[in-house]
Amino acid sequence: MIRFPSDNLTTAGQNGAYFTVMEEGSEHRIRFHDYASIYKRPGLYEQLFYDRLKCTSPGKLSDLLRQVVRESGSDPTHMRVLDVGAGNGMVGEQMVGHGAARMVGVDIIPEAAMAADRDRPGTYDAYYVTDLTALDPAQKSELADWNFDAMITVAALGFGDIPVQAFSAAYNLIADSGWIAFNISACCACWSAWNGRTRGRCASKACRWNGIIFCSCGSVSVTSFRRAACSRT
Repeated sequence: MIRFPSDNLTTAGQNGAYFTVMEEGSEHRIRFHDYASIYKRPGLYEQLFYDRLKCTSPGKLSDLLRQVVRESGSDPTHMRVLDVGAGNGMVGEQMVGHGAARMVGVDIIPEAAMAADRDRPGTYDAYYVTDLTALDPAQKSELADWNFDAMITVAALGFGDIPVQAFSAAYNLIADSGWIAFNISACCACWSAWNGRTRGRCASKACRWNGIIFCSCGSVSVTSFRRAACSRT
């Protein structure tokens, strides 16, 4: 059973917000972003973020991605998708339901992979537990061999979770003119700085932003659609 604290946490920092759960008669305090502890408890992530806090991002963003791919004249069932910050597989499950040809997850904590295998077995063709900012040549090569033409990351940017360098490393694994889908709160204080730092971290200096599906503050807007082609010079 989840309980939110009686004291007002609206002024608490992102890493300070917490909730409590009752287990075997004892109350345990867990931070909202202590994903390792959350994933160890079957169903807790869904109960907290989706049942209680009413997050709908996995469904909305995966639906948007399928929609704009179709509107472009492409077939979403041909997509080879990299799910960045894949967690326990909620986004992967949505994309597989939309018919994605290949679904590969990546997360930095082993508890995420464990939860995905436990809760949604068979969703991913492969699931990598790795730090995208510290890939060795063999890991880069193995990921590149999937020939990704789409990337999705949901509810994992802007709050100290996935850093700019990791996002950029994943972005650079996507084929030119591939699809990039993510959400981030436009009212997040770090958005302007985060966006600015990310520009220019593509595979070459000639790369530029293009191709963002962007959800913010409860509203959804689609800006542009595809990853820009990069000059290889």
